[in-house]
Amino acid sequence: MSRMRRVPRPPTRRPDDAPEPVADELGEVWRLHWEPDPRQHDPSSPGRARFDAPAGEYAVAYANADPYGCFAEVYGDQRSIAPNQADRRLSVIRAERPLKVIALDEGETLSRFKLDLGISASVDYERTMLWGKSLHDWYNDVDGIRYLGRRATKKLNYCLFLDRCAKSLSVETKGTLRNLKEHVLCAADTYSLAPRLFEGRDAGFPL
Repeated sequence: MSRMRRVPRPPTRRPDDAPEPVADELGEVWRLHWEPDPRQHDPSSPGRARFDAPAGEYAVAYANADPYGCFAEVYGDQRSIAPNQADRRLSVIRAERPLKVIALDEGETLSRFKLDLGISASVDYERTMLWGKSLHDWYNDVDGIRYLGRRATKKLNYCLFLDRCAKSLSVETKGTLRNLKEHVLCAADTYSLAPRLFEGRDAGFPL
């Protein structure tokens, strides 16, 4: 049986041939979140997600370029959208300027860092968080990381460094999931998620 190669630790210093960041117009990206304003995420708690600052040194926000892809990324492991998610918010984030990102969705960039797609697929978050912190520290003007989704694949994910770009972001909150039934159902159908959020609320709803 083959074993997935573990994500290597980042080097202690930025490689001499490290790639330059690319300018990304961003357009619209979509985020599921609990906080009222996703630009004001509390950075004080230890990191938990892929490219979080390990000790909460700075805040990040994750988003997906597809309006349904963010559901795949958040709920793909559980394969369902549970009733306790009813008050979770869905927002569109837009950038008022091109953002500088490290393009981990591009093979040339991965090769320079001696990485592969494991950096986007691994659940060894202890290692991936080290890469997030290193990229943040190696590039003083980088606004975030662009990478392939573990569940949404070609629907690009973004990890935005809020200490760098929060003031350049605008947010339009579409509502809570309890009030976005049509959107939730489309996301659930697209990614084969059980929309348990609406159980008991609509007897005619196909589960």
